[in-house]
Amino acid sequence: MENFLVVAIFTMWTCIICILFAIVFLYKKVQSITMSVNNTNTNTNTNTNTNTNMHPVINDLFLPLSDYGLEQGELFPVLQFTEVSGKVINLTERNSRGLIIVFLSVNCKICESVYQGLKLFSERHPYYDLSIFMESPTPEEVIQKAKTLQIKHPIYHLTEADLTITRTRKFPFAYYISPEGIVMSKGVINDGLRDLDILLKIGAQVREAS
Repeated sequence: MENFLVVAIFTMWTCIICILFAIVFLYKKVQSITMSVNNTNTNTNTNTNTNTNMHPVINDLFLPLSDYGLEQGELFPVLQFTEVSGKVINLTERNSRGLIIVFLSVNCKICESVYQGLKLFSERHPYYDLSIFMESPTPEEVIQKAKTLQIKHPIYHLTEADLTITRTRKFPFAYYISPEGIVMSKGVINDGLRDLDILLKIGAQVREAS
């Protein structure tokens, strides 16, 4: 009987010690998991702040397909051209604050709503040159389009080679070019005047930041 009690007491204390060890182990495990979660949240916040600093949003201004075509900071490859009237235009020799190059197509239905916006933009911003690069099967179609719509801006007939070197086959699409011929901003301009104003504002802020 006495031996049975000794064994029982020994077993009881062994169980108690094992339970205490288990409690301590679980407590340390919970602490470890909590610290890991906190570190992850801290790293996430740090990465978010870093990304925000690397890619700042410019006053929430935005144009569709602003990542399409020539890269921002790239030299525009067609700085001299002969417009459909026969006049040679050198964009970097023009006395202006910047250049707006608008890519249009004779057969583009959306482009029809843009032409009036081009006229209004030039009236509002007379110190910025605006030229039209128009895609069509023949130069004659471009000339006819200019006559029909009474377009006064310089118009250049885009060839297949031009479309390739400018990497631009979307219409209506526009570039804001610095007086030195560098791409400052770009994007689709479906809304004509409004989108051209956005294009100009983004480009002006990029120039100030560079």
